[in-house]
Amino acid sequence: LVTAAATTAVAHVFRVTDWFGSLAGVEAGVLADANSGTSWDPGTISASWGAEDNLFIAIACGTDDDVSITGYPTSYVGGSFTVSGAGENAGCEVGSAWRALNAASDNPDAFTAASSETWGAQGIVIRPAAGAGGGGIFEGSNPVTAIFHGSTPITRVYDGPVQIWP
Repeated sequence: LVTAAATTAVAHVFRVTDWFGSLAGVEAGVLADANSGTSWDPGTISASWGAEDNLFIAIACGTDDDVSITGYPTSYVGGSFTVSGAGENAGCEVGSAWRALNAASDNPDAFTAASSETWGAQGIVIRPAAGAGGGGIFEGSNPVTAIFHGSTPITRVYDGPVQIWP
């Protein structure tokens, strides 16, 4: 991403073990975005490999840092919300939540924002390890969060490993 001016950014980073092991086991849904609104819908996430014990991750972001996410997709857990910047109109925000589900696709409900904001949302699906019959470790009950200003990390949060796949 290239911007016209220096700005802050934020990311949620997930570490998943016991997954398929190559990028052929990761697919992203279509990026959905809107000029403004309070319903940030990531749309349908589909796995071309079909139904397995897949990990679905829903992500939503806003273009300003003065709007919080107040609701996460139904049946998704680990809802996390992080803001970059230090004041109104000085950064952005990102929210994420995940769901382990034996299905070829999932259509998570929208994230809910506290007020209208320009937004984008998308989903990712991760395939489990071949022959593993599911099982995986997601490190952090919430994702590792990194906030950057330029190329310098200024914040890092880590919650420790938890088992999320059956």
